[in-house]
Amino acid sequence: MKIAVASHDHLVIQDHFGHARQFLIYECTENQCELVEIRKLDPLCGSAEDGAEDGHSEDRLQEAIRLISDCKAVVTARIGRPIVARLSMLGIHAIVIPGFIDESLKRLLGSGLLQKPVNPLEENFQWIR
Repeated sequence: MKIAVASHDHLVIQDHFGHARQFLIYECTENQCELVEIRKLDPLCGSAEDGAEDGHSEDRLQEAIRLISDCKAVVTARIGRPIVARLSMLGIHAIVIPGFIDESLKRLLGSGLLQKPVNPLEENFQWIR
């Protein structure tokens, strides 16, 4: 399964979904993950036309979601409820895990969360400590 990670330094999960300039794509098996791809994007936050409520351009939001649509989960430092809701409708887990990527992905794999189906009406991210 593929997992998208929002990180700009390839070491720590420190990017908010809307601020991410890239997603690191990991291919994960039951107990290990390997970086297989880096997908670049323009940041979502601050991209809205004047007067938009959420500060996000709909086009950029759709592009960011399309970019990770083949992933089982996206792991970030923060993510907003409207984006979680959009991802949930596509069956993508939205997960917040602070820390180093390797350790955080191990915690995620060990949590059993990815074996559970995504509630398509979910608006809250999953927090793994």
